[in-house]
Amino acid sequence: MFPQAVKYAVASLIELARRGGQRNLVKIKDLASDLGIPYPFLAKIFPQLVRAGIVTSIRGRGGGVRFARHPSEVSLADVIRAIEGDRFFDDCLLNLDPCRGHEDTCPYVNLWDPVRDRIREFMESLTIGELAKRRTE
Repeated sequence: MFPQAVKYAVASLIELARRGGQRNLVKIKDLASDLGIPYPFLAKIFPQLVRAGIVTSIRGRGGGVRFARHPSEVSLADVIRAIEGDRFFDDCLLNLDPCRGHEDTCPYVNLWDPVRDRIREFMESLTIGELAKRRTE
């Protein structure tokens, strides 16, 4: 259901939270190695997370990444938007063309919109902090 980049972003943020990434700097290379994620791919994902205000990055010796805000304030939807933009929450699973603005002629709007809205609500309510906590239990 999710693109690989989203899966890698979520997994690395959960691991960052588990390592105390709201206080400590963690190297992307270490996250990649420990999670079995190709480093070049993960290194391309983190600038998107920085731009979205999810993490901060410090370059150079002793640098790394850490959360810009507490992991309990970062929703799964925030991560998805950082990587995929809003299209994940706007696209229709049942139609090739987006029907936003054409809802009156879309035969699927009454089927898909309520489902998409519930998925969005779930993603907004689930945080990286909660996922990290569950991983340690």
